Amino acid sequence: MSDELLAACIAAPDDDAPRLVWADAVGGERGEFVVIQCELARGDRSPAETATLRARQRELLETRGAEWSQLAGISRMVTFRRGFVEAALLNLREVEADDLAARAPLVRSIQALGFLARDEPEDIAIAALEKLLTSAPIQHWHGLDLDFRGWDFDIFRLANKLGSLGHLRSLGTRPSSALAEAQFQHIERLRLTGQDAGEHGAIPAILQNAKTLRALECRSFAPPPDRLPPTLRELTFAMFGSNCDAYLAELAAACPNIERLAIFAESIGDLTLLHAFPHLRSLKLHLRLRGAQQEQLVEKLVAVPMPALRELQLPRNITPVAARILLTALGPQLEHVDCLHTRQLTNVPASLRDLVAGDVCDARIVYPNSVVAPEHLTLLLVDDHAPTSWFGDECILIRA
Repeated sequence: MSDELLAACIAAPDDDAPRLVWADAVGGERGEFVVIQCELARGDRSPAETATLRARQRELLETRGAEWSQLAGISRMVTFRRGFVEAALLNLREVEADDLAARAPLVRSIQALGFLARDEPEDIAIAALEKLLTSAPIQHWHGLDLDFRGWDFDIFRLANKLGSLGHLRSLGTRPSSALAEAQFQHIERLRLTGQDAGEHGAIPAILQNAKTLRALECRSFAPPPDRLPPTLRELTFAMFGSNCDAYLAELAAACPNIERLAIFAESIGDLTLLHAFPHLRSLKLHLRLRGAQQEQLVEKLVAVPMPALRELQLPRNITPVAARILLTALGPQLEHVDCLHTRQLTNVPASLRDLVAGDVCDARIVYPNSVVAPEHLTLLLVDDHAPTSWFGDECILIRA
């Protein structure tokens, strides 16, 4: 019976109903976990209820996640979504795509490693890539992150030749002219890597072709706003040594429906520009400010109306005084506050926690198996439910 119920889940991966039927039949903590994640994915709970569900999710993942993944020896890191493993790290030197698919049939996104070791000839990587691109599971995967650091072979010339990636909905890779020429008609989420990516001539063409793009991560540059599609809902960008205010103004004009924004910059002079994003739900500010500058920025930030904001990552150098100002103003509406990367709030005192309606994560609330999830695994998740958390508490490290 359980095999039949699992088959129903596989046949309708976007539907919660068969998953909940499976959960009811299995029962126990495993069934509870499926129910919790389905409720979180719907995104209709209050901040306090969401915090309670997330805390129980972390507890279950810490104690049972590796076992439930069934991927020990296959993958070192996985992300659960709606009760089952949805994204996984796959080292092609150790295992094959078919092995992963057999153990985790509901996986829809992978990050592939191990194509080429140092000082090895390029044809070894090409052979490994071709084997992956012609494997049966890849036709069922919606997301693919290809890690080809350290060599310059253009993977998409091979992919275009094989015609095996046109169905993808999410992709992580280095920009290239071949990527600009590729026909990815269904791409919704894109992660572009490489320190020189911002100067790469292919960027405008890549974005011009991504007409259904919903999420874009560019941690080493800021994509030109006039090339971004109006469908964009999530953006990560970096802008150091340039006018971030002017960029935000252009971005608001081009993509007013942004829901998630992560900014890596020296500073933002005019924070009222954030009001131009009325649907902003998640905000990360990675700014190089210190001391009194932090408090001045926070005082300006809390004056900006952001009624849709539910998730916030506190800046790395934020002081306890600045944090109190920020959380006093925004805490009642927040579902999740991430303090893990702060230097002075590794242990958030109860007096600050009590200001937040939802979840507050610091160094004391260790993510499952003591790992903060790499955000590219989260980014590559694709489904039609509420956005997955930007803060990694659905991801675990599977210890050998």
